[in-house]
Amino acid sequence: MAATLPTLDEIRAAVREETSAMERRILAALTLAAGERLLSVTEAAEEYATSPRTIQRWIREGALPVSGRGRVRRVARGDLDRLTGRAGG
Repeated sequence: MAATLPTLDEIRAAVREETSAMERRILAALTLAAGERLLSVTEAAEEYATSPRTIQRWIREGALPVSGRGRVRRVARGDLDRLTGRAGG
């Protein structure tokens, strides 16, 4: 039996997913290499006196880079400092 080849749309979707995963891994590695602690959405909201929904909105809008996916999302303190104008956590 011959295996069916993936369609062009399936290949594009797989490349997009792998690219996104690679970007997340690179961001996490750079963040850890810089010595920044990653915060959960809940921790970030508590520390920056805002709601988890606000943190999630910033992530969704692309204003706040995120490491992780689904329920396991982390944000870098330095990125939050830059976004909120707060100096040095």
